[in-house]
Amino acid sequence: MIQRADVIIRKYKSRMTIEESLRDTKSRIYGFNLNDNKTQKAERYIVWLFIAALAALVAWVVGCLAEKAKLHYDFQANSYKDKRVLSFGYLGARIIKKEINLLYDWNTIIQEIFEGILI
Repeated sequence: MIQRADVIIRKYKSRMTIEESLRDTKSRIYGFNLNDNKTQKAERYIVWLFIAALAALVAWVVGCLAEKAKLHYDFQANSYKDKRVLSFGYLGARIIKKEINLLYDWNTIIQEIFEGILI
């Protein structure tokens, strides 16, 4: 089956987004430092992963909001002026670390996010 180029590109971009999310979870520099976790007990590891998943979700939502507010341009290199190049998770974590306030109607934001996921 031959696929159109735009379908292949969209799938590849999706794959790269997933890889960025994994990087954000494992890396000491970019994320939650999964690589240096030294716990030996499965129960503690599960709790740690749950906390990391919640933090990743919050960072992802904040990253989405930052893009809507056009703040992503302040955090990326000058090579791209017309699109976001940072993952939502990384962008959100940077926004949280810098304590930048994003004021939005949360009901509208949540509705837009889930409509975007389900469509």
